Amino acid sequence: MADELEVTEATEAVGGGGGLLDTAKKYLPLIVGILVVQIIIFYILAKVFWSSSSAPPAEEHAAKVEKPAEGAEHKAKPAKKKDKGKHEEGLEPADDVAVIFDKLDLITINPAESGGSHYVQIQVNLGLAHIEGTKPEEAFHLVESRKAKIMDTIIRIATSKTLDELNTEEGRTQLKQEIRKQINLFLNDEHEIVKEVYFATFTTQ
Repeated sequence: MADELEVTEATEAVGGGGGLLDTAKKYLPLIVGILVVQIIIFYILAKVFWSSSSAPPAEEHAAKVEKPAEGAEHKAKPAKKKDKGKHEEGLEPADDVAVIFDKLDLITINPAESGGSHYVQIQVNLGLAHIEGTKPEEAFHLVESRKAKIMDTIIRIATSKTLDELNTEEGRTQLKQEIRKQINLFLNDEHEIVKEVYFATFTTQ
């Protein structure tokens, strides 16, 4: 009787083990399917991440390509300044001119023999020379300190000219020379401070 009981228990144990194996075989396709889905999801995420991490170098390259265009626009600006200078009389200093004094006021005078029926508007800029052993600013400050007398000198010389003289290129050139000579007489006894006279404005009517 005891032997029969042991055989029965052994048989049940063997039968129970077979049931576990059958259960594993039953769910094996489901487990494999889940693993495949996870692998596919991981592959897609890895691909998306790799593509996004590769994008910044492309943008950086595009930025590097655009930079020369910005530089080209910057180099074009000096040309505009040069064109603008063509419309401003006397703003190009001579080689021996160190600094331009442009602080003189616009003056309005009646030319000689006009009877007050005509007037001339003049604004003068002075090209100052560089004196050896001094700074260009020193000549500028010297002229600025004598501004009132310089204005008086310009008015005195300009009012001595007739309208016909001032309307000719030769007459205006002569006026410049006289202004330069007379100003230099009282600015400095040893050096010619004013090298050039420019008409920033010259209008006759």
